[in-house]
Amino acid sequence: MIRVDRKNFIADDGYHSAYSDMPKPIGWGTTISAPSVHASTLEKVKDRLKEGAKCLDIGTGSGYVAACFAEMVGKDGKVYMLDHIQAILDFASTNIKKGNPTLFK
Repeated sequence: MIRVDRKNFIADDGYHSAYSDMPKPIGWGTTISAPSVHASTLEKVKDRLKEGAKCLDIGTGSGYVAACFAEMVGKDGKVYMLDHIQAILDFASTNIKKGNPTLFK
């Protein structure tokens, strides 16, 4: 989580409080979860997401967790993002490229 800056994944109106431990709206009737929820998720998968692993992020939303997964699996791993609204996937891709452009191939 240290390598993925949450402020890059928050909609403009929530930018000033990007690091508070609460969900923030990102549009399309959805939110980015609180950092504590992300930390819990990442803790639960840390033994499986090693260098070179593959991962499917269903309900990608802001792209924050997908970026964290990508950091965990490294350059030889792959993370696939899935969401039901193309605009959300575009938003996630843009967010990841803001601070972690090397995660995209």
